[in-house]
Amino acid sequence: MDCVQTFFIITIYLCFSGIGGQSDVLKTLSHGGRVRGTHKRVDADGKAVELDVFLGIPYAIPPIGSRRFAPPERHTGWSGVKNTTKPPPTCWQYLPTDFELNNAAARMWTNNTQMSEDCLYLNVWAPAQKSPVDGSLLPVMVWIYGGGYTTGTSTLDVYDGTILAATQNVIVVSMQYRLGAFGFLRLDPTVGERTSSMRSGLQNAHSIALGNQGLFDQILALEWVHDNIQQFGGSSQEITLFGESSGSVSVSILWLSPLAQRYFKRAILQSGSVLARWALNTLEEAHQRGSE
Repeated sequence: MDCVQTFFIITIYLCFSGIGGQSDVLKTLSHGGRVRGTHKRVDADGKAVELDVFLGIPYAIPPIGSRRFAPPERHTGWSGVKNTTKPPPTCWQYLPTDFELNNAAARMWTNNTQMSEDCLYLNVWAPAQKSPVDGSLLPVMVWIYGGGYTTGTSTLDVYDGTILAATQNVIVVSMQYRLGAFGFLRLDPTVGERTSSMRSGLQNAHSIALGNQGLFDQILALEWVHDNIQQFGGSSQEITLFGESSGSVSVSILWLSPLAQRYFKRAILQSGSVLARWALNTLEEAHQRGSE
């Protein structure tokens, strides 16, 4: 009997103390919805650092059905608490058939979560603070992944923000944005007007698929960060964008866009800018691709 009692006492203790230094943490967002993340202790250069981690926070209404190919719409919230403890889905993309997935280098860059059109989510890694005030708000770094606007996902292990947040005492945010045709299809709207025999769904696609949906996803994600990051201990006035390859191109485009400039202060471009020959398509090229 003593052994049984001891077992239950130890079990209850472990449940409430957080096995492996992990426990739950709750945050309330600007629209009133609440999210549940993970509070964990990590080793940063030999020093124990506590982080609050939220994976898969929705920042937009799912771009499915009539919203496919359309600019994103801000999420209006939810009742109760949403679990944000698992990496979000990967946005639909083309997977190169010449990749051998038994190769570690190939696996490192291949999506590691299920693909879905419902993919507009973001992730937050924040050094834990008991009660942040204006004077102690942390700087924020927002990561935009690359992949030629056809592949990529924020959920890759190499994009995990744990070490950067823990060692540099910054809040790290990464986002998903639509890729390929879902994110950058441009259809000539006059085609839908001229073709009266066209099915209504396709005609509607010509009226809403105006291109650069993926960039508008990024802008909406930045708006979310600007409006909500203080709840995680971050300063909305100290936001830095950084990205690699096409993610770097995105950073340079957002730097030039009056729609995005108010949402961040600094930018880091890593191997790519809007001046790259491969970075942009002309309107004619976009219409040609769309017709194919």
